[in-house]
Amino acid sequence: MDMLKEILVVGGTGAQGLPVVKALSDSGRYKARVLTRNTQSERAQALAALPNVTLIQGTQDNQKDLHRAFNGVYGAWVNLDGFVLGEKTELFYGIRAYEIARHEKVQHYIWAAIDYSLKKAGWDEKYHVGHNNAKGRLGDFILAQGQEGMKSSLFTTGPYMDMLFDGMFLPKTLDDGSLLWEAPASDGKIPLIALHDVGAYVLSMFDNVEQTAGMNLEVATDQVSMQDIADTAAIVTGKETHFQFVPMEEYLPKREPYLNAPAN
Repeated sequence: MDMLKEILVVGGTGAQGLPVVKALSDSGRYKARVLTRNTQSERAQALAALPNVTLIQGTQDNQKDLHRAFNGVYGAWVNLDGFVLGEKTELFYGIRAYEIARHEKVQHYIWAAIDYSLKKAGWDEKYHVGHNNAKGRLGDFILAQGQEGMKSSLFTTGPYMDMLFDGMFLPKTLDDGSLLWEAPASDGKIPLIALHDVGAYVLSMFDNVEQTAGMNLEVATDQVSMQDIADTAAIVTGKETHFQFVPMEEYLPKREPYLNAPAN
């Protein structure tokens, strides 16, 4: 008799979803059901080759697909692709995903959140970032429903440590070969999460539902400043390194989009 609890993973082929599915598979305690729009993609097929992993074809913004996906599972880890959906669509389907999970009698629901930056900034509109705030609003909504009937938790991440190799934490290489980091971070510490740590955290949340129900687990592998990054790079590479503070208004036009960044 199959005693493994089945977990629906929405966003399973994404940067965070891949280590979540692998951790569930490796545990020997869970099955993973991965919702994907393309079951034949390279990432989907790699997941399907893991033990106790099945694919279900569908999209995050189709309510019939969400009903099929949530039906019959014990738990769910849900990370909607806000970059693809956009802020307004993510808000709607984030609410519907939670409501459908309640209808389908899911027992433990984990929402993959990000800091509600507008709220944390005292509602200063300068910090209105749609990607962050949609997930933050949804996190508040989910926990506000309480724990009766379905346990719910938030899994809140910051920037990926993997972005040290691509994307927003890449330095410029100057003409003399030295490395320059420019960012509006001053001496503040940035809570970086290594993607390979995500799976262990999420697995622990499912294993310890009584302790994690109602929790907003904000995770970081390490908290480092941009100067820390530059200093460490100097030790590792042997190159001269520099960090320079730039105002947000100058930084964003230079750094968007992050070309060729898998961590996007």
